[in-house]
Amino acid sequence: MADGVEIRITGLEEVRKALFSYSQQLGDRVVMAAVLAGAKFIQRAVKRAAPKKTGRLARSIFVKRSKINSTKRGDKVGVFVAIRRGKGRADPRDGFYGQWVVRGYNVRGKSKGGGGVFGRSDGRKSGRKSLPGKSNVAGRPFITDTFNTVKASAVEVVVRSLIAGANIVKQRLGLK
Repeated sequence: MADGVEIRITGLEEVRKALFSYSQQLGDRVVMAAVLAGAKFIQRAVKRAAPKKTGRLARSIFVKRSKINSTKRGDKVGVFVAIRRGKGRADPRDGFYGQWVVRGYNVRGKSKGGGGVFGRSDGRKSGRKSLPGKSNVAGRPFITDTFNTVKASAVEVVVRSLIAGANIVKQRLGLK
């Protein structure tokens, strides 16, 4: 479901190097906390924009750290805002149908012919016909639309979180 959208914030490397001069682990924590704060901001906005027939889709939207964080490749930090696919209908946070809401789908009728596991009993391929007037249901890309409207505010949240984290580090280390 990820569209591979990437935000680049310049100046983070200088902040990170300044924090790493005290402790690399401390710098990683401050930067990751700031990025997660921005992702949580986006998550709340996407949950508000999600279609609310039952509320299940909104409950299934979550933030996840990227595996790039644990590989220590370069200075990249990543998180995802995605739709959770749970363990089935009994799971109240299972948004398995989210991909169809976002991308759209095609409503089809019953198969032509009958018999057999794969359709017709005479060996010919079974086709499916579309229902009249219901061939395509358009997607509602609420995730990317919401992201595009709140990304500037999310960057501000990240920058404010970085500044607050740097100030806390400075106070704890007794610096000016």
